[in-house]
Amino acid sequence: MDNVLDCVMPYIHDGDDLNSISLVCHKGYELDCITRKHVTVHVPYASNSFRLSQRFPYIESLALKGFPFEYFGRNVPAIQITPWIQEIAVKSFKCLKELYIRDMVVSDSDLELLVRKRGKDLTSLKMYHCQGFSMDGLMHVFKYCNNLGTLWLEGNFIKDERGKDGQWLHELALHNKEMLSDMLSS
Repeated sequence: MDNVLDCVMPYIHDGDDLNSISLVCHKGYELDCITRKHVTVHVPYASNSFRLSQRFPYIESLALKGFPFEYFGRNVPAIQITPWIQEIAVKSFKCLKELYIRDMVVSDSDLELLVRKRGKDLTSLKMYHCQGFSMDGLMHVFKYCNNLGTLWLEGNFIKDERGKDGQWLHELALHNKEMLSDMLSS
């Protein structure tokens, strides 16, 4: 049975199938932990970020989702991403290349910590319907993420700060020429 799992696990990519195999036996659980490449976390229901990094130390893609702001309105508290960013920045998720954040509060300091510690490794950063950050936070992204191929900022509420209109483009041009050339050729 162990030999079969060793040979078959690298070819199973569906998350539901991997979850099922991890429940069958301890060997299936261990193989799932080291072969899983993408994890989606619904943060309101997750116990903590440390447990995730312990179970899946080799994930390459992480999606963090909160409650949709427009669906629940003001009765549901906004979910802070700070504990997750701290876990990603410290030493966990060493293989992380793609980060997707949805419906969460992301501060400028969260973005700065993330990109200072992990910016050189990130190839994709997607933020959808997030709030709490300004152009200062995005300027840190442009400054420290030199290999960023995808930056997706749809539906975010970005704090408007006057007088910083062209600084983000300047940082992008200085530190990420590939993304800038892709933007200009489109």
